[in-house]
Amino acid sequence: MKTIEEVAFGRYLSDQSLPAHKRMDITCYIDWAQLGAREAQRWIDVNDRDNPMPANTDFLIKLEDGQIFRYNEDWSDEMQLVTHWRPFERL
Repeated sequence: MKTIEEVAFGRYLSDQSLPAHKRMDITCYIDWAQLGAREAQRWIDVNDRDNPMPANTDFLIKLEDGQIFRYNEDWSDEMQLVTHWRPFERL
């Protein structure tokens, strides 16, 4: 999986093949990389129907008391304590 920076830089390189009047300003790519980094670190509420917890993949969970753990199958009995989740940060 590519990092946010790799995706933004790849898009920038692709954009450079366009005529000058169709290219985006370089600051747009910086903004996109920063937005992507913030989004990758955002905690998602477990009740958010638009972003359900993933199946069969690694992610982090946050409990009611603020503790953070890596999710695994052993959490099935304690899932009522989970308030938020998020994917691992991509490095």
